Amino acid sequence: MHGVRVLVLEDCALMAEALELMLLEAGADGVDLSRSVAHALDVIGANPINLACLDIVLVNEDCMEVADELVLRGIPFVFVTAYDAGRLPPRHGHQPLVNKFDVPAKLIAACGVAARASDVAPARKL
Repeated sequence: MHGVRVLVLEDCALMAEALELMLLEAGADGVDLSRSVAHALDVIGANPINLACLDIVLVNEDCMEVADELVLRGIPFVFVTAYDAGRLPPRHGHQPLVNKFDVPAKLIAACGVAARASDVAPARKL
């Protein structure tokens, strides 16, 4: 995770903080926390990120607009959710998914796989 800046889109503050801590302890250079789609899109546009962790269902919206933007920018991401993969639209069905109940055991490994699969380069702003 060294050299990686991560966006975490998560509406539960406690879970967001836990994810941030795990990612920083795994060596991430930084973590940008977002609780809404609008804010996440602002972060993507304003800050160079290499990877994202996305909760599928937020308070009154889902994350698919953010996922679509990440795909357009070539930024890898992992879904971190309590929902199963059946909730994903087919266009994102191949993305890594970590169940929130498995986060301690699987998140960092899934992020590593996602980053390696896309040959993560230094963070870039488009």
